[in-house]
This record gives sequence, structure tokens and C-alpha cells, in this order.
Amino acid sequence: KMYPKILRLIFNVTPMLILVVKILNADFKELYPTALMKHETQWLIKVLEQAHYNKLKIEDLNVTSFIDEFVNKLDKQKLYFTKNEVETFHQQYQLTISTHLQQGNLLPGFEIYNSYKRKAIERLNWVLVELEKTPDLFIDKNYTINRNESDWEESEKTLDPVWKDLIKSEFIREVIQQLDQNVTEISEDSKLFDKTVSESRENLKRSYERWIKNITEFEASDVQEIYLTTLTHMFDPHTIFMNMKEKEKFDQAMNNEFVGIGARLQDEDGYCTIKELLPGGPAEASRELEPNDIILKVAQADGEYVDVVDMKLTKIVDLIKGPKDTVVRLEIRPVKDPSSSKEVRIIRDKIKLTENLAKAFVKQVTIHGKKTNVGVVELPSFYGSSGKGQKATDDVEELIIKLKSYDIKGLILDLRRNGGGYLSEAVNLAGLFITRGPVVQVKNTDGKIRKKFDFNPKITWNGPLFTLVSRYSASASEIVAGALQDHDRSIIIGDESTHGKGTVQSMIQMNLPFNLLANRTQGKTSAAKITIQKYYLPSGKSTQINGVKSDISMPS
Repeated sequence: KMYPKILRLIFNVTPMLILVVKILNADFKELYPTALMKHETQWLIKVLEQAHYNKLKIEDLNVTSFIDEFVNKLDKQKLYFTKNEVETFHQQYQLTISTHLQQGNLLPGFEIYNSYKRKAIERLNWVLVELEKTPDLFIDKNYTINRNESDWEESEKTLDPVWKDLIKSEFIREVIQQLDQNVTEISEDSKLFDKTVSESRENLKRSYERWIKNITEFEASDVQEIYLTTLTHMFDPHTIFMNMKEKEKFDQAMNNEFVGIGARLQDEDGYCTIKELLPGGPAEASRELEPNDIILKVAQADGEYVDVVDMKLTKIVDLIKGPKDTVVRLEIRPVKDPSSSKEVRIIRDKIKLTENLAKAFVKQVTIHGKKTNVGVVELPSFYGSSGKGQKATDDVEELIIKLKSYDIKGLILDLRRNGGGYLSEAVNLAGLFITRGPVVQVKNTDGKIRKKFDFNPKITWNGPLFTLVSRYSASASEIVAGALQDHDRSIIIGDESTHGKGTVQSMIQMNLPFNLLANRTQGKTSAAKITIQKYYLPSGKSTQINGVKSDISMPS
């Protein structure tokens, strides 16, 4: 007689046991700022106050908005924090946060983040328990997926039904996707339907488990980056802080190169998988690696192997990258023989990111019954280099010369996906199409306006010119499009107007105190991209908000 009662007790307690075990396994640990972060913050405050166009002081910071913005960045959908908790953050830090920032103290940001981390892991484990239940999929109810504009919930109890609706919504979406892939019609009591519900549950569980994994792998430098970028956005939307990792990514994008093995990696269920070998890179040249091979371990030259299974992808990338001409060893599980493993030794080298460089091709169009060649130049960004690296203007000029050999009658400059880049490259590139004259006017914080000219009378292309733009064409793209329009040199075609960014940023490298130089990775440093000027087109118009208007407006 006791067995049924015991079984019922075990059955009722099991979800709670699962929850406790998962929370223990979630490896929760609080994050704290480092001594280096203190110096970086103090430096950033000085740079913001001295170099930013608006000359604002940190004492004038709108603390209420700052705290709200940071909390919203952590919990955009308002699914973890409650109204009372957000109010508590304001009460705790409202009066002291400006002083903390001046002292380089990031503890308020880290305390808010640790609170978010704890609540998120607890809530996501709660979701995993809820997923064990069979939800009512046949309900007539509305659920608002985007809760950006919603109010904070009053308590955990009022958050529970929000999450239950979210789970049902995701469950229904997952089931429908599964059914769409299998059959067009199916009855509610079909075996296939039960199987579909089961598979949907497993897919959702894996998704939430990955969510937990992502949160636990978040690092102190990630918290710092979010917190300080929230601060810089209080000055203007284009001023940002970059820690060492973000600065390195920025440099790679602007210079279109990095040092490594030349392979694109992807995390697939905890395994670091090679998705692509970059043309001309050391990985491709080794002839020992193939797409979908799995990297199990990484070692430096003759050093010890580090197991990278279930390791955060960015950490694996850091292990594989290194100085030019050094050796990295990889233990690989080949896609062609998954039961075996092998060692691959690769010498690191500079990798060119060719897909981000300017490219050109010829299109043949029929005009009045006659076939005519038209050249197209696609420019993804106004890239450049302080050294001997490739520059956008040089590449575009070379491509135009090649296109002219095909007897083109017109040229299309495609800036639709170009978000900007070096101001100097924008000025030089506009100069390929005009004899000489002003390209842009920049206004400093002292009110003085300086014109940036193209002084070179040489024109690379003086025939018909069309510039393609979109709402994603920003900054340097708008300078070029606007200058060519003002000089009556090009017809602008695309969205009604471009993005609408009328400010110039300068990348300022951080100067570390001498005693901290030994603690940083050689050659790497944090930086801040600070808005230092406003710019205007040769006509005097600003592109801020309004952008450059297209001569011919077309839906993108």
C-alpha cells in the first residue's frame, strides 16, 4: 500500500531534484572587475571629457538613463528582473555611480550583471523543468513576442505566466516547423504528432541548455565592454569603448587581415568544427584539414595539449591564433574517419580577408538594340592601413583601369552595404571621379570648419557614373555619395535616403600605466572610438538623420 504513495512522492519531488542538480551543474560564479579595468575606466573618462565633441563632464551624466540602459541591455525582453529589483538598483547606485566611474570602479555594473546571471540561470533551469510537462498546444490566446516596450513585471509570480506563455509559443512554433517538414495535414491523435511533440521538446531543451552555457561562459571583459559602451552611448550613439578583444576585431576588419591558420570555426553542440578553409591560408595549404573536421585539442609548438571540447569558441580561437611564423598543433577528428584522430602541425601566417575587399565585374545591357558593357565596382567598406596594407582607393582605381579594358560605357559604384571606414579613403576615392575641389567639411568642437579637398587633377573615370546606396550606406559612404551628387558627377540610386550619420570618430589608443604593461598581451591594447567632429557636404548640408537623398528612389 505504501509503494504508490512513495512513487507519487518521488514523482512530485523529481522536478525539484532536477532543478537543484542543474543549478549546481551550471557552474555559477560571480564575475569581478580587474585592476587593469580600473585604469582603463579612468583613462576612458578623461578621454570622453577632453576629446568628445560635446565636452560633457561625467558629473552631468544622466544616471537614471544610464542605469536603465544597462539593465535593458542585459534583460531586453524584461523576462528576468522585476520592477522592484530595477528600482532597488536605482536606489543603490543613483547617487554614487558617477563617483565610482571617476575612480575607475566598475563594481555597480558587475553587481547588476551578477544579479542578472543568477536570475537567468535559475529561470532557465525552471524552464527546463517546465518543458517536461506537456503543454496545451490547442489554445486560443495571443502572446506578444517582442516585450521591449513592456513594463517590468511586479514579481516572480507575475513573471511565471509570462514564461509559460513564452514556452507554449515556442513549443507551438517548433511543432509547426516540424510538421511543415513532414506532412501537410495530420490529426491531433496521430503517432506522428506525438513524435513531433517529443522532438520539439528535445529541440527546445537543447536551445535552453545552450542559452545557459552561453551565460556561464560570459567573461569579465564582456561585462566591462557592455557597461562602458552603455556609458559612451550616453555621449552619442557612435562613441564606443573597445576592450582588447573588440579592438583586435576592429583592426582586422579595417585592415582586412589577421594572423592565424585561415579557417572559419563554428561551435556545434560543444565541438569546434571547421566550416571553411580560407583560400591561400596555411590550413588549406597543409592539405590535412577539410570542412567539417572537428578540433579536439590545441597545443602551442611543443607545449602540452589543451582539451577544447565544450570550450567557448572565442577561447579556442585565441588558442589557435598567435604570432606570425609560430607553430600550432591541432588534434583533429577527421570527417572522413570519425573513429580516429590525428595531429596536424600548422605554421601561422597573415590571412587576407578577400571577401571584404573591393571587387568588380562587367554587366552586358542592351541599349537601343545594341549590347553595351557596364562596369560594376562593389565596395564593402572604406578600408585602409597605416602601413603597406591594401587601401580601398588603390584597389578601386586598379579595378576601374581593368574595367576600362573591356570598353565599358558606364560605371556603377555599389555602396549599398558599405557602413563607412576611413575618412581619408572617402576623400581620396571621391577624387577618382572629380578633377579637384572640396569633398567634405568638418567642424571641430571649437566651431572652426575645415574643408577637405581633392587636390589631384587626375580622374580615373570621367564617363557616366551611377552610385548605388541604401539605408545601410553610412558615414564615409554618405560623404562620397553626397560629394559626387554636389559636384553633379553621379546619379544616386537606391533607398529614399542613406543612413544619416553626420559625425566623425577618432580611434584613440589607451596608454597603459608602466606597471601594467607586463600584464597585457604583447601589441594589444584597449581603445575608444570618440566622436570628435561633425561633417557637412560641399554644399554645406548635413547628413545627420536625413542622409543623402537619392536622385532615383527605388525599393531596396
